[in-house]
Amino acid sequence: YKDLSVLKNLDKTSPINYANQLVNSKVLLIYGEKDEIVPLDHGRKMCDLLKGNSCNFVIIPGMKHSPAGHQIGELSKIIEDFLVLRV
Repeated sequence: YKDLSVLKNLDKTSPINYANQLVNSKVLLIYGEKDEIVPLDHGRKMCDLLKGNSCNFVIIPGMKHSPAGHQIGELSKIIEDFLVLRV
């Protein structure tokens, strides 16, 4: 991954800034346990801002920012389960 610290105003485009627009939406946030780009606390904060049970926060053990080939099945199952239960 490129060094994201060189990007200016990245904090201004963060989804956290738009959480209030999603309060009545069903949201699935999937994070990699070993993500070196977006910290887990970012997802936790986003879910806190969404309040209630409109946010489903899932951490995939061992995953970085993007899934490795062997993690695709787990990722697909998480998304499928969310869609079946929430949509």
